Amino acid sequence: LAGCFVANPSDIIAAVATRMATVAAVGNVHQRHVLFHDEAAARAALAYTVPGGSDYAGQVVSRAWFIYIERTDDAVLDTASYRHRIDYYVVIRGFHGVMDGATPKSEVVFRDLVEAVMQALRADLTIGATVSIAEPPQARSHGHAVAGNILCHAADLVIRATRYPLIAPI
Repeated sequence: LAGCFVANPSDIIAAVATRMATVAAVGNVHQRHVLFHDEAAARAALAYTVPGGSDYAGQVVSRAWFIYIERTDDAVLDTASYRHRIDYYVVIRGFHGVMDGATPKSEVVFRDLVEAVMQALRADLTIGATVSIAEPPQARSHGHAVAGNILCHAADLVIRATRYPLIAPI
């Protein structure tokens, strides 16, 4: 059945994480929402050792991404043929610790990293064949946040991913 996908939200999130892994020095990618039971857990989730050949090579920085489904919309398109559409709103929340006095500036590094992630996600608008089509990622916000008691640059990217499964007749 062409266009009939059986991927579940966890498959979509995993495929987004796989695509993000193609970005050099992307940081830690977590397939879950940002929830920590204590500061030590938050710091561990954010801690990333930057590989050689990248800005801040060899340093441990706070750099992480968290992927989750924010919302799901379901709409029946045609009751006679049992066609419907499911839209998943995938949020990719990124953090990069503010590094005062660093060269290059941490804000510039994070801004370029956000763009690199968006380019990688634009390159596969079926998200690893888990959906029929996804809209290019949108940067919903770009600013600052505190994560693990660390001041960070932060960005929320959103992808609307659509699939058209068949529903069984009643």
